[in-house]
Amino acid sequence: MFEGLGIRGASGLTAGLGTLVSVIPFVLFAYGARLRARSPFAQELLRRAEEEERRTRLGDQSRRPSRAPSKERTGSDVDKEGAAELAV
Repeated sequence: MFEGLGIRGASGLTAGLGTLVSVIPFVLFAYGARLRARSPFAQELLRRAEEEERRTRLGDQSRRPSRAPSKERTGSDVDKEGAAELAV
């Protein structure tokens, strides 16, 4: 490349290509959500992630062996306490 284009031409071509390629992350940041919305692959990944999250949230309680009650607050406990505070 340097022999055919010379030092200036080959260096200029390399710099120009580098400049063009450096713009790609900014374009993906700006238009990434639109691109993912149109991509069937990204939609399938999102669907699988949501399914896995739902399975983890609901399935862990049913698969876990019975133990002593945990001291973690569940969503229903928080809702009951919130309703009690509103009633007072």
